[in-house]
Amino acid sequence: MTQSVKERLAQGANSVLLIQEGLKKLSSELRANMPGIVKSFDPLTMTASVQPAIRESVKNYDSLVPKWTELPVISDVPVLFPGSSDYIMTFPLQEGDEVLLVFSDMNIDGFWQTGKTANQTILRRHALSDAMAIPVQGISQPKAQTVTDFNTVYPELRSADVTVKLGFTATGFMLTGDLQVSGSITASTADIGGIAMTTHVHSDPQGGTTGGPQ
Repeated sequence: MTQSVKERLAQGANSVLLIQEGLKKLSSELRANMPGIVKSFDPLTMTASVQPAIRESVKNYDSLVPKWTELPVISDVPVLFPGSSDYIMTFPLQEGDEVLLVFSDMNIDGFWQTGKTANQTILRRHALSDAMAIPVQGISQPKAQTVTDFNTVYPELRSADVTVKLGFTATGFMLTGDLQVSGSITASTADIGGIAMTTHVHSDPQGGTTGGPQ
């Protein structure tokens, strides 16, 4: 049976050690951030179920023997994609993907539900329930080593297997892969296969050349 601090002090326990023990217990319940592994993702609510990837050393107060304990899967975790009111960058998440779990300083339930400044529905600090997930690639070395042909010259948006990639250079974009367009393309110049689309002409069977593009 666990004794209270008052009872332990009455039995001659060291007050400094008790304070240190209390602070250690308090710090163990405050979360900052840690890696997590996606168990499932709901694109409609942009939330995920995430397994915290680091086990906690939990002391059994009956035997005082610490045991490595897996933290519970956290459900309804908001997934943070870069974006604003008018634009957002999205990509699919699947089971096994890595995320960085960030734990809010205070309860996020009211804000999560309304998107407005809100009171805390329950007073708590740095709790597992207030996790948010940032999709990342490369917290673990097995995931990092799947990123081949890393471009060290300019930024890229690319598929993991590098079959499709869009590079952002100082002079323009570099695209690898097929281009599918739904809509129109407007360009002041266009060069396809070495042929200038805005000025090219053809030989006219009746002599001379055809006119340029209209």
